[in-house]
Amino acid sequence: MTGVWIAAAVMTAASLGMLLWPLIRKRAETNAQRADYDLNVFKDQLAEVDRDEDRGLLSADQATAVRTEIQRRILDVADRAKTDIDSGAQKTGGVGPVAIVIGGFMPLVAVLLYFDMGSPTLRGFPAAERQGQTQSAAADQARMGHREQGQAGDMATMLARLAERLKANPEDPGGWTLLGRSYLSEDRYQEAANAYREAHNRLEGPAKDEVGIDLAEALTMVNDGQISMQASMLFKKGLAARPYHPKPRFYLANMRAQMGDVKGALQDFVDMKALGPPDAGWIPIVEKMIAETAADVDVDPSVVTPTPEILQLAKARESEQQAAAPTPTPTPAPAPTASAPRGPTREQMQQAADMTPEERMDMIRSMIAGLAQRLEENPDDLGGWTRLARAYRVLGETAKAEEAEAKIKALQGN
Repeated sequence: MTGVWIAAAVMTAASLGMLLWPLIRKRAETNAQRADYDLNVFKDQLAEVDRDEDRGLLSADQATAVRTEIQRRILDVADRAKTDIDSGAQKTGGVGPVAIVIGGFMPLVAVLLYFDMGSPTLRGFPAAERQGQTQSAAADQARMGHREQGQAGDMATMLARLAERLKANPEDPGGWTLLGRSYLSEDRYQEAANAYREAHNRLEGPAKDEVGIDLAEALTMVNDGQISMQASMLFKKGLAARPYHPKPRFYLANMRAQMGDVKGALQDFVDMKALGPPDAGWIPIVEKMIAETAADVDVDPSVVTPTPEILQLAKARESEQQAAAPTPTPTPAPAPTASAPRGPTREQMQQAADMTPEERMDMIRSMIAGLAQRLEENPDDLGGWTRLARAYRVLGETAKAEEAEAKIKALQGN
């Protein structure tokens, strides 16, 4: 079960990597920023894999496979950045998709995971380290060969099978959400928007607003980076449901700039920086947006301060993070057993694609039940209770979600 949760965390890091796409600058400048941001994300992912392997949460084989795929993506980004520089692209207003998805097999793992598990913090990636990682990735890529082609074929096959199953059994919002995420990772924006809309139409409450953020992003990509009124409404609803989510804040700030309200965009970017983790990899990009928008309106950015509402939110988030910090007393990890799952296998992923909506929901419920059981043994795990409450909300089990949220408040009060 632990392997599955770690896979979810890695996928979440990948999905967050797609959030900050510069939408209002020249394409050549945008591509350079995007490459730096991509590499920041990959750096964090590599470090996270090292930590998970050290803690025994990933096996050596699993860690090696993930590292190899991340390094291959690093090489892809470096090659693309060089091509963009050589071609001297100058198209204004274009939007290039961030090459940030961990690899072909990650969307397949998503078949087992319907709900998001957290937000990674991203650190810097100096040029010397980028060169070293690129050289290492080149050596690894030479050994991948047919395996990579096989994974790409598996991805296309799994997507086609999932799409066919959803046509036959459309009342499965989790399946539509999964399909939308997979299409988005493949740059198939219109298909992603269609899938997200199917999920959005079948959901209620916070889960509907959550998927609405993804739908709005896909619609923006379809519209070549221009944020429509429909996308704007979806972003605003999602932000109301998840005030810490950086994605809707970024897009709404860009929408203000697109509409000519550059001062409003400047305030939004300042607020976004104040609310984000100080070491997040996207902070330098937001700082650049602050500097550029401030220059556009001839304002000293240092005099623009976060709004009182944002300061209050930032303080509340800091308190939550402090409460969720691990205790200094180490807890011995239980010895692994033969029956303990080591993460989803290829066979499990194929079986998941063949499942009916009811079977997939049973699998999700069993995962949540496993988390609930673990929390009974370790009731002071604030992060675990947060994930459990979110999962119950996604499933629409309000009573159980409120019980978990009450436990969260109790832990935060201690």
